[in-house]
Amino acid sequence: MGDYSDSRDVDRFLRCEAGVKRLDEIRAMFIGKEVSGAEFSNDVDAVLVTITFATGESVECFLPELMLDALKETFRAEIQEEYYRDYPERRPTKERSEDERETNES
Repeated sequence: MGDYSDSRDVDRFLRCEAGVKRLDEIRAMFIGKEVSGAEFSNDVDAVLVTITFATGESVECFLPELMLDALKETFRAEIQEEYYRDYPERRPTKERSEDERETNES
């Protein structure tokens, strides 16, 4: 998470001539284009979205809801269950959970 100075730098980019020009170029990549596909891939700390247009051009982007921290917050149980599918031997057994609870209560 950035701080206030990071936010100010983003504001400066948004208003500078080169920033406005780059954002106009990006806007032009989207406006009037027909989306022909969307793919999702692992980018270590986020899901990378690749949008492909009917022209064959593609754009990669990140969505805040697909950043790892957001995924862990929203899908914690589902991610944990998939972890146990990868490592079934690490799934706590009822017996182990009760033993841990007794140890923690002591």
